[in-house]
Amino acid sequence: MKKDNLEFWVGFIAWKDFTPHGFNLIGLEDALNTLTLSKYGNGIKTLKFIPMVLSPENRIHEEEIEYSRRKRELNIQLKLDYQEVINAGLVGFLPLVGQLLLRAIDESPQQRIKDFNWSAFRQDIENLLSANGWLLSVEQT
Repeated sequence: MKKDNLEFWVGFIAWKDFTPHGFNLIGLEDALNTLTLSKYGNGIKTLKFIPMVLSPENRIHEEEIEYSRRKRELNIQLKLDYQEVINAGLVGFLPLVGQLLLRAIDESPQQRIKDFNWSAFRQDIENLLSANGWLLSVEQT
C-alpha cells in the first residue's frame, strides 16, 4: 500500500540497535488500516503514530501529540522506555507499542478534536491489539 492512501501511518524513530524492531511495525500498520477512521466521526482523517526508542541521553526527539484541524491529521510521537524495550526483546516489542498506542489515545482528546468518538475508537483498538496478541496482560504491566 502507498502511504498516501492510508488512514493510519506508523513510523519509527529509534537508536540503531533497535532497527529490527521497526520491521515488526509493518504488521501493526496493516492491522490498523483494517479500521476506518470515519466510523468514529469526521474529526480525524489521518492518524500518524511514531513510537520512539532512544538512548536515555537523547534530547533531540521529544514526545508530542499535535492535531492539524485543516488536514484533520493527528500526529503522535511518544517514547518507549529504552530498558523495557531491551528487556522485552523482539517478541515483547509489539505489546509495548500497543500499550503506548493506548496511552496516545487516552491523551489525544486533550487536542480538543471535534466529532470523534474516542471511547469507541479506543475499544476497537484494544480489541485489535488483543486479537493480534499485542495487548499487555495485567500481569505484564
